[in-house]
Amino acid sequence: MTEFLLWTIPCFISTLGFAYLYYNLVGADTKINICIIIVFVLGVLFLSTIKYFDLTFISPISYFLYFPFLFYVIKFSSLAKYLFYLVIIWIYAVFLDLISMIVVVFLQYILDFDIYGYASRLILSGVVFVLYILMAKNKKVKDFTYNLYKKVQKINYFDFALISFAIFVLLVGLAIFFNLNKLDMSVLLMILILLIGFSFTLLIRVRINLVENNIFLKLLKENNEFYLKIEDENRIFKHNLMAKLLSIKSVSGDKARKLIDDFLKSFNNNMDFSVHIKDMPYGLNGIIYEKIYPYIGKIHIKIDNKIDFDIFKKLKPRRYNVFVEKMIIALDNAVESCMTTTDKILIINLYFEDNNIIMDIKNTFSADLNVEDLGKINYSTKGKRHGLGLFSALRDNEVNMSMKIVNSLFITKIVAKQNMEEE
Repeated sequence: MTEFLLWTIPCFISTLGFAYLYYNLVGADTKINICIIIVFVLGVLFLSTIKYFDLTFISPISYFLYFPFLFYVIKFSSLAKYLFYLVIIWIYAVFLDLISMIVVVFLQYILDFDIYGYASRLILSGVVFVLYILMAKNKKVKDFTYNLYKKVQKINYFDFALISFAIFVLLVGLAIFFNLNKLDMSVLLMILILLIGFSFTLLIRVRINLVENNIFLKLLKENNEFYLKIEDENRIFKHNLMAKLLSIKSVSGDKARKLIDDFLKSFNNNMDFSVHIKDMPYGLNGIIYEKIYPYIGKIHIKIDNKIDFDIFKKLKPRRYNVFVEKMIIALDNAVESCMTTTDKILIINLYFEDNNIIMDIKNTFSADLNVEDLGKINYSTKGKRHGLGLFSALRDNEVNMSMKIVNSLFITKIVAKQNMEEE
């Protein structure tokens, strides 16, 4: 029992070092709670048991058997970021263990003590713990880890598949090389044909996706610039028209002035849209402008944007495409619905929350809606043979889309989880 307790001390020190390093690298703001304490204590006992019983078959992978749970309760964001920091801290730990071993060997050489004794284990754990603290507090280490994470984020699924395939081919090649005298040539040729066919298919698929994405982004950019140019011309026209009307008003009679005042008042009701459309993220602004511009004089439009970054850096093409598709369907439905009402109110909110890009589209409506039936095939307030667009949009789970009614507004919420998270 005493020996087991003696093992808990170095295990406690090393576990605390791991936790502190992870806490600082990910910028966790979680305070110590009962859940973290329980997982921490159980982990120390688990690691101590492995050391006490000398379970050599588990010891090399003990880090991946326990610390994922500890890191999860400290802070879990996206799966990609979680796995990255899990692996990078393991690499740091291997590096620090190597340094600490050098320190202990050096001390043994100077002081002549048993490197395998209990004192050496405590010194080893203490040295590693100090290195963990220094690394956690070092800004250069944090910046390096963060920049490395950003670079790793640029690796897409196809890159990962190609890397995995290359490793697989390498392992198969080595296996074939060391077993040439045992392999039949027909089997060898069959393996080579399968590998070549798989690699060719994968490369063609990657190439097709890249070409399609480039064409889409080029077309989107051209359309976006066109609509923004129209908006500039429209604002110039409005400015000049208002100036001319004011000059006419200055020399007009009372009746003409009243007519001009009434026109200017209605003309300025929707200026809020022109001001805020340019604040929308690049790409979305042109699409929204195209959909809403024909109704500027008919609908009271308000746009509230809280995103000041390029969403292309947050959403990969596939997810961005689905987000835009659902946004267009929701805008079409919202415009058509609020045009049938007296108030004619349309509100668009775009913001970033909990690693999600979110768009809320709110509109007035007059028809009796059954929210539970929305999205079912052929269900629509417009009658039969409608509702397919919404049915199709809700069926694609790449981007979440939900609907509800709050007071007198119908609210559509579109949520896209970011592919590449920034701290």
